[in-house]
Amino acid sequence: MDRESSRLKMGSEDKEDRISGLCDSILCHILSFLPTKVLVLSHSVNINKFSLRCFKLRYPAFLNSWLSTAIMRSVREIELNLYYEARLELPECFYTCKTLEVLELLLDFVTKIPSSGMCFPNVNILFIEILYPENSLTERLFSSCPVLEELKIIAHFNDDDPLIKFVIFSSTLKRLGIRVIVEGLFDTQHNVMIRAPNLECLDIQHDTLLSYTVDELHSSCEVTIDIFCNGWEMSLASDIHTTVPEWCR
Repeated sequence: MDRESSRLKMGSEDKEDRISGLCDSILCHILSFLPTKVLVLSHSVNINKFSLRCFKLRYPAFLNSWLSTAIMRSVREIELNLYYEARLELPECFYTCKTLEVLELLLDFVTKIPSSGMCFPNVNILFIEILYPENSLTERLFSSCPVLEELKIIAHFNDDDPLIKFVIFSSTLKRLGIRVIVEGLFDTQHNVMIRAPNLECLDIQHDTLLSYTVDELHSSCEVTIDIFCNGWEMSLASDIHTTVPEWCR
């Protein structure tokens, strides 16, 4: 092999991406030494998934900056699982992002419907945790998602609060999983109303006697209801579907 061929071979080996082959623990250790501004990507790079899990968020302004950067990079999937002492306000571009398809929101955030009336225009899979929902806002949130097909909800109610009528309305929804957690007494008068005429699969799990109303439920829809009360479990299910969804466990 001549010197020129050897030089070219060495140059190709130098371009090998060895960083991507490292395990997550080593990558996180490396990133912990970098200042935040170094993590900003070039304008030519797109992001497929942005995931942030944080036990206690200290600086919410950083979160908005990271979200805005991911949205500018045509992000397709966002996962936020974090805790902050107050309800978070997310940037407006988050609600109008046109590339976002899969969204997981496990945090307490302020619900804002854009002036256009359309929210998350291309999100078809949504996993959301809602703390003490406001009736009008939650109803508008789901109905304003124009292509939503799969929705998973963890809803927290407080039995001391005024009567809640939690409405889930979507004309495009096909699969719905809902888990309700009531903080307070065992018996409650809160009501969950489901209006999804195209629903194909419904999974309900709760540990209290909650009232559910389902409009326009087709006979072909697969339904599972699991009730956990003081250590015992009662399951009501159709003959077709009897499995508790993995996300509820």
